[in-house]
Amino acid sequence: MPNEPSAAALLAATAEAHDASILGRTNDHLLAVVRLQRPSGKVIAYELTIDASTREPSVREQTPRHLPTFCPNRHINAGGAFCMDFPDVDALRVEDASSAAEWWARLWKFLSLQVTAATLRRWPNKHQWAHGSAAHHQHRSELCARALGPEIAGALAVDRLQAVRCASRPNFVTLLCGGKRVYSVWRKPVRVTTLRQACPCGSGLTLRRCSDHALRAAELVDQLQAWQRAEDAFWKAAAGRRCCGTLDQCPLMSATTPANSASLVPTTHAA
Repeated sequence: MPNEPSAAALLAATAEAHDASILGRTNDHLLAVVRLQRPSGKVIAYELTIDASTREPSVREQTPRHLPTFCPNRHINAGGAFCMDFPDVDALRVEDASSAAEWWARLWKFLSLQVTAATLRRWPNKHQWAHGSAAHHQHRSELCARALGPEIAGALAVDRLQAVRCASRPNFVTLLCGGKRVYSVWRKPVRVTTLRQACPCGSGLTLRRCSDHALRAAELVDQLQAWQRAEDAFWKAAAGRRCCGTLDQCPLMSATTPANSASLVPTTHAA
């Protein structure tokens, strides 16, 4: 509706309640300073440029001072834009005062994690969205794992699942949990090899008789492999970029394949 406040107006109106001040505004672009107070009492001031020309504002540091201009593992895209969500799943639209307040809170958390990452030299938050298109496969993997019960979902969350292809039978893939076989899948077409085995959800039923879990089990393995391929493709495409050097482990430190390529399930990363 024409009388609805813009995203820029909503962010400007709620800034002060979130330790932020608007220093300037040009149409739908804001110049803001966010004052992040640490437990030690130290205050870190971030001068940020916010593009609120859409309902899903983007934000970056105005002049690189505290943050690198590009670091996938710190969730900073090329050009310095912060990657604070996966738009297909948890996009945050600024449409009213409540969602504007939530946007500021998400930004505040993002900046807090950046300070911790700089100190630890690793990203401190365990659950993160994978890079680029890999996030789509991560999301599908998580949905399938949840359908198969808390044990499988929990194993995926702590990187204990591996989809391992048989060297002598490339169409045959086994899902391992902590190194132990859970079930095997044919790749083409994608299907569980043995439907008479117990469903991994723990129901006591066989896969053949347990809801749609045979389909979800096959899809989980397929998506884990697609996730890894997309993650590796992301790092291959970024190989020419310089590593910012702020973390101890980063595939950009060398031109070789990603450090996690030995595993068929990547450690999760933000998009």
